[in-house]
Amino acid sequence: LDIFGFEIFETNSFEQLCINFTNERLQQKFNSHTFTQEESLYQAEGVPFDKIPFLDNGPVLELLSSKPYGLLNLLDEEVRVPQGGDVKWVSKCAERHAANKIYGGPGLTQVQHAFQLKHYAGDVVYDCRGMVEKNADRLSRNLYRYAGRDGVPLLAVAGPVAVSTALPPQVDAQAILEVLVAARTTAMTEAPDLCVVSTIQS
Repeated sequence: LDIFGFEIFETNSFEQLCINFTNERLQQKFNSHTFTQEESLYQAEGVPFDKIPFLDNGPVLELLSSKPYGLLNLLDEEVRVPQGGDVKWVSKCAERHAANKIYGGPGLTQVQHAFQLKHYAGDVVYDCRGMVEKNADRLSRNLYRYAGRDGVPLLAVAGPVAVSTALPPQVDAQAILEVLVAARTTAMTEAPDLCVVSTIQS
């Protein structure tokens, strides 16, 4: 029973991979709560029950997120390496997971830029084109681009000063948080009146 909005389209890309990975995690949580934990409780209390078979999706989650060679970790690595690319990423995944029955590389899909995963809800063929760029997440750069524009006095003062020198080429959530804290500190020092106004407005 698909209760989490699993997605299988004619063309599946990075968005579907992320959504389906999330659904796999939710399905694992559902299985654990509904089956594994309940069975343990029945056994502890001596309640007789018929064991219900269910599909363990642990292997596909391990394939996607295990460190250091899960597909998503390899995708993160491909973002960082010079001249990284979508087809190069799929090739690395195929080389690393050729023996994994859940993963099907270009040899199975017959397309260089595609791979297949056996999810709990069915087999999905993913088109890798654009995945490395999407995973790079340029949103933080775009936010900075608009930080100095009119409308938000605090960002206008603090954004260009703090953000332009603080963001590394590839940023993560922790780096963004550190930059925002630094920006707030800079703004409070250089324009405390604007900080008060901005805080009231927000």
